[in-house]
Amino acid sequence: MIVGLTGGLAAGKNLVAAFLDEFGAEIIDADRIAREIVEPGREAYHAIVETFGKHVVSEGGNIDRARLGQIVFTDKASLEKLNRIMHPRIIEEEKKMVQALLGKRPGALIVINAPLLIESGNYKEVDKIIVVDIDEELQLERAVAKGLTPEEARARMQCQMKRADRLRYADFTIDNSHDRATTKEKTKKLFNSLTGKSV
Repeated sequence: MIVGLTGGLAAGKNLVAAFLDEFGAEIIDADRIAREIVEPGREAYHAIVETFGKHVVSEGGNIDRARLGQIVFTDKASLEKLNRIMHPRIIEEEKKMVQALLGKRPGALIVINAPLLIESGNYKEVDKIIVVDIDEELQLERAVAKGLTPEEARARMQCQMKRADRLRYADFTIDNSHDRATTKEKTKKLFNSLTGKSV
């Protein structure tokens, strides 16, 4: 079974992914793919430089993610341009990884951990969708605790799908409003339900 895992900024989807990994799921991390496909020399790297200019390249020659973020999270048209570069390439890589994993572990639970699973259209490639959910106030608080300013966090939250809209796509929801142990227990129950196992 292929499951999509998503959630808003700082909702805790990476925590849930880590628990699923611990229980035996195969995790495909869209953020990691996104970092890899913009490495110097890759197709997406050239497309980004061509679209946004050389000022988004750091002194070391890599894409300056912070600088690019400042551009795209304050301008919807720029974000759409970046998404058009990134989404098809990320989904293509994910498909390759899914096929490789199915070849190695045919019965495995494969989880695609993707912040923009729904917005990118990638949700159409999965069997079920898990949404990790917290309310907006806690979301802002946790995003700031991770190092964003309140303004940066709000700008990023505004760029993402509204919470209510995201929840409409959910086959399963994990409320991550409480402590890690509670979230781990909820994740374990869901893993057991999806796989027919008991961990």
